[in-house]
Amino acid sequence: MICVEADGATVYDSRMEDLDLVGLKITTGLNVRGSAEIILPQGHPAYGYFTDYKTNIHIYRDDVRIFRGRVIYSSVNFFGQKTVTCEGELCFLRDTINRPYLWQATPRSCFVTLINAHNAQVADPEKAFEVGDVTVTDPNDWIRLESESAETTLATLNKLIERCGGYITFTDGAVRRINWLSTLDKESNQVVEFGEN
Repeated sequence: MICVEADGATVYDSRMEDLDLVGLKITTGLNVRGSAEIILPQGHPAYGYFTDYKTNIHIYRDDVRIFRGRVIYSSVNFFGQKTVTCEGELCFLRDTINRPYLWQATPRSCFVTLINAHNAQVADPEKAFEVGDVTVTDPNDWIRLESESAETTLATLNKLIERCGGYITFTDGAVRRINWLSTLDKESNQVVEFGEN
């Protein structure tokens, strides 16, 4: 079962014929923003639900969230079908600014400082994160990271990942948790076959 929600309203549910979509495509990856494309037929009950950079999108497979993000733009084709393009939740970190800094601390401390600074700037609680698991370390567990100019929180996070490695993941909790893991503990059982996947 696949379910798509826009700001809590059901846009698509694979069990409901009156909410059929023309298409749905989700792209995810490690340390990338991810994206989703939702194509609605003209006359769909949720046709007018979407506002660029405001509407939050959640996509579930069998009650497990597989995508969380926001609408970035919509377009309508010649046949009246609306394509809603979304970006993943990692892009929420592009909305906040990290002022010039000089950090000399553990990777965990730098990560916590960065996420707390992001949370202090967001007005929408949907875009805030709680720091979850941080298993990334440095050989001496002490790094120096600096910038003489302001940059987005996402740009600073990318510097941390480039310096120390690891993977950004998200998990559900009272507040959405952001994790920085040195290794991933999940593996796929899917067999990859040329011309089949």
